Amino acid sequence: MKYQNSVFSQILSLLPSYKFQEIVDKYDGDKKAHKLLCWDQYIALLFGQIRQRDSLRAIETGLELQRTHWYHLNTHGIKRSTFADANNKRDYRIYEESFNYLLSKCQRYSRNNFEFNNPIKSIDATTIDLCHSIYPWAKYRTRKGAIKMHMMIEHNSYLPEMLVITDGKVGDITVARDIPITPDSIYCMDRAYIDYRWLHSIHTSGAYFVVRAKKDMNYSVIGQQESEHENVISDEDIQTPWLHKRQPSKKPKYPDILRLVTYRDPETGKIYKFLTNIENFKAETIALIYKQRWQIELFFKWIKQNLKIKTFIGTSKNAVMTQIWIAMIAYLMLWYIKHQTKFEKSLLQLTRIINDMLFNRVHLLDILGLSPPGLNDFSTSTQLNFSFI
Repeated sequence: MKYQNSVFSQILSLLPSYKFQEIVDKYDGDKKAHKLLCWDQYIALLFGQIRQRDSLRAIETGLELQRTHWYHLNTHGIKRSTFADANNKRDYRIYEESFNYLLSKCQRYSRNNFEFNNPIKSIDATTIDLCHSIYPWAKYRTRKGAIKMHMMIEHNSYLPEMLVITDGKVGDITVARDIPITPDSIYCMDRAYIDYRWLHSIHTSGAYFVVRAKKDMNYSVIGQQESEHENVISDEDIQTPWLHKRQPSKKPKYPDILRLVTYRDPETGKIYKFLTNIENFKAETIALIYKQRWQIELFFKWIKQNLKIKTFIGTSKNAVMTQIWIAMIAYLMLWYIKHQTKFEKSLLQLTRIINDMLFNRVHLLDILGLSPPGLNDFSTSTQLNFSFI
């Protein structure tokens, strides 16, 4: 028997319409909106993300060809001019808050992918280049525009735990200073995040850090630890310099003892130096923790290659921010479907399947080749429900 709702309709159900409307009302998103409601804009932008559309016209035409599905999507379609106006003027925080709502729900269903007693969290930022003449509000350098995505991922789920979008001039450490510190967690960063006062605040909060040391770092060695591991060159206890080199102060930048691990990568032969406040782990374990930071680099690479966040259908700041938050909503929906259905193939493969079958009236479980009775956390009704509980 033909399934009643399309695949797209099932995906939209992941963000309950009542919750979306609550967020819309909070920001007066539908105020004076007669021809294009926030829900219509949301459907159009999500359609553009899944189908990889590059322009307003392509999105409008694509939805027009699916007119028979509008009733089940609860939309009346879009017109290019009103769609462009909505992207430019309608508060992007509607979609930012929708992302955060979905993220909190996804975290409830996440599973442990990295077995470690302490939660490991990687912090990093990536730059999205923009043409300065087209996006003058995103000035980065003299002839270059850019925005930055600052992110922290949790390695148990590989989900973003924090996402902040700023212009390209905002420093990585500036955003990191505002991150709430969770005791017993291990924060992993690269050299851009070396700020001794901030690192000490992590230490005094009962948390830990592993950060790559700068090449020109000044320090004094006050102790040495022995290691038999062949790739550990040295394992030292160090003290950071005073606040002022020419006028020494009695208060150092980092008043406690730091540990400096020098490690040789067995695969490349490259030498790395890591700063940490962890005292009871082996030096090679410190190197392994830092190696996990590569996962956030892979995450940035995936979203840039598979989501529409490098080319934009609007030029205003609001339009660009709206498109990025919709892209991240699309990612969370794909992540949830993959993990809830225990789909064994890659997220990219899932993306391609949904793209091809978006308006087919078939259950997601059928197109993924899965058997409904073997799944957990779904409704036991005849037609399984993908909505969050």
